Amino acid sequence: MGEDIEEVSALALARAGDSAGARTIAAALSKHSPTDLLLNNYWLPSIRAAIDINQKDPAAAIEALEITRPYEAGGDPITLDTLYPVYLRGQAYLMQRRGSEAVAEFQKI
Repeated sequence: MGEDIEEVSALALARAGDSAGARTIAAALSKHSPTDLLLNNYWLPSIRAAIDINQKDPAAAIEALEITRPYEAGGDPITLDTLYPVYLRGQAYLMQRRGSEAVAEFQKI
């Protein structure tokens, strides 16, 4: 349970603009669980993408989120946290003024 809190905390910090705090937690998670499939293919890319969005780099956010596609909507039940990469990708597309692609992402939610 503690790791889940750390993952969500890092994502919240990234979304709140505390990129340094998010990076610190993400680095600790990565070091603690280097073989954790969901952490490395879902949570850490989502945290990185949120940081990229804060830094006005939507292309990097979109690239970071590519690895998450197989894990999106894979939860049972499907909840907002299982769709968070979709939301972030939509935000990145909006930053790039790619409205139709953003809409397609948001419609998944």
